[in-house]
Amino acid sequence: GLTDGLAENLGWVAAPGESDRKRALRGLMLRARGTLGQDPETISLARSLIASGAESDAEVADAALSVTAAHGDLDDFDRFIAMSESAATPQLTVKYLRAAAQVPDTEVPRRILDMVFDRRIRSQDAFWVLAVLIGQKTTGATTWRLVTGHWDAVMAALPPAHRYRILDNLKYRSEPDIVESLPAWFAAHPIPGSEKAISQRIEMVNVRAGLRQRESERIGEAIRSARSDGLP
Repeated sequence: GLTDGLAENLGWVAAPGESDRKRALRGLMLRARGTLGQDPETISLARSLIASGAESDAEVADAALSVTAAHGDLDDFDRFIAMSESAATPQLTVKYLRAAAQVPDTEVPRRILDMVFDRRIRSQDAFWVLAVLIGQKTTGATTWRLVTGHWDAVMAALPPAHRYRILDNLKYRSEPDIVESLPAWFAAHPIPGSEKAISQRIEMVNVRAGLRQRESERIGEAIRSARSDGLP
């Protein structure tokens, strides 16, 4: 496809004097090929780059980290957490912590929540880390159920001004049981001063849930038809 062709042409190494736009495009294409496309060669090369610790273009390094995290396991999670805790700059701390939160193992939400409670994850980072987890395809529903099961403790661990921000990616949850529970949940568990923000997020959830209900069967049939025709 177009992504494969662009990724092949751009390769993994930036040439001297390349424009920032071309470097950014390379990173975007490698990330798309390894995450959305799940290309085995791209995943393998990304893993090798992260494992080696070799210097590389920043866009390529970020793409390799994203691809590795998207296909990671608990060993990768532990490595990213260690890299975050030993990072030389706050920016690297955030980058590796975000990668850890993107590992698609269902054990990750519990480990992250434990780290929030024991303050291994700083309170100023906890809200966005939980938001990332809640938005994840594989672990998001598990995270939301854990968060609601420990709601008071979660709220206590977050800066008051940022508590509602854990809901930033709630819009990606379209599981019927979660969607149906939200109005009653927030009626019983309000976040003071965030009523409008919560209402907006519930509205976005309902829009996505409606799309899932209307289109999932049609999209599934289109994918099955494409595969039967020999398309990737």
